[in-house]
Amino acid sequence: MFTSPRHGLTPEQKRLICLHARQFPKTTQTQLGQWAKEQSNHDYVPSQAATSYMLKKRFELVSSEDRDYKKLRTVNCPEVYSALANWFLYCQARRLKLPGDLVRHKARIFYKLLAPQLPKVHGFSLGGGKGSKGRTQHKVADSKPKLTPETSVISTPDHIKAAVAGVPPENVYWLHETRLFYAMSPDRQALPTNHHPEKKLTMLLALNADGSDRLNPFFVGPLTHSWMPPTMLRDWLMALDWRMRFSNRNIVLIVDSVAAMCVQKALLSNVKMHFVERNHTGELCVRTLEMGVVAAIKRHYRYQLLDYALDRREEGQLDIYDIPLQKVVEWVELQLPRTTILIKNLMRRFKCC
Repeated sequence: MFTSPRHGLTPEQKRLICLHARQFPKTTQTQLGQWAKEQSNHDYVPSQAATSYMLKKRFELVSSEDRDYKKLRTVNCPEVYSALANWFLYCQARRLKLPGDLVRHKARIFYKLLAPQLPKVHGFSLGGGKGSKGRTQHKVADSKPKLTPETSVISTPDHIKAAVAGVPPENVYWLHETRLFYAMSPDRQALPTNHHPEKKLTMLLALNADGSDRLNPFFVGPLTHSWMPPTMLRDWLMALDWRMRFSNRNIVLIVDSVAAMCVQKALLSNVKMHFVERNHTGELCVRTLEMGVVAAIKRHYRYQLLDYALDRREEGQLDIYDIPLQKVVEWVELQLPRTTILIKNLMRRFKCC
């Protein structure tokens, strides 16, 4: 079960100790230390202070994703490194190549900006090796994301069958990102070629296979670029994981057409993600869902927009498509319950394709 370390307990051993304590809550710290000695083949029993500290940090240890390291690294300026990691994620989502000198230069800028509100830190350094220190401490990939065993790539219908095999329909979720031109005229022939209206929102849709759980749409905008910010999407995924952990559920999340997913997978315990590969074969696997659910929601939204525009024309308004964002959100949320039957049929085909 354990491999005998040379010095102290490894993070994996500490994680298993915390899991054992959670499984047997009436176990005392003395008994827990004795159990750790037997399982890890140590010559000594961990002290009560060390055991107490592990239990204090149990949430961090249990939710830790990369467990092959020997020591948890700490940083002397976590605010600077957090800002640097978020900036790196934004650049990686836009597929920008970042040399090490640029990363270190950006870290110096963040340190100067955050210095007035930081405690006095001695020995602040950026590390060497082309920004390796900042990237390693924040688990940022240098190029393509390295998928862990909790994730996989879907590129064929067989991959979908394997991803949802043995999972109840209510625990199979689909996540899709799309743009909504909420103030665009239905007469598209009057628009010039390759014209994209400025009034647009990025909309994130998530629902399960039987249509019983339709998560509230997540809107981002207005933005110069229509892609979802990676840090914002990471917070959304962590909130979803907390919700599933609170309800004691383990779900499978099929991630489709989300630009920010090319960066970093969040630390999730109750959500197993599968990414749809960005090629023609992968897109065909979920084309039915995209053309069905998303098109139905947008079609019902256009009906509401036309009624609203006709009412404004009768009132003598010039810009009949000037609609507040609050109404946009209300209309989209209003259409989700009306697509329950469509969602069930499409998700049934999607799961059995």
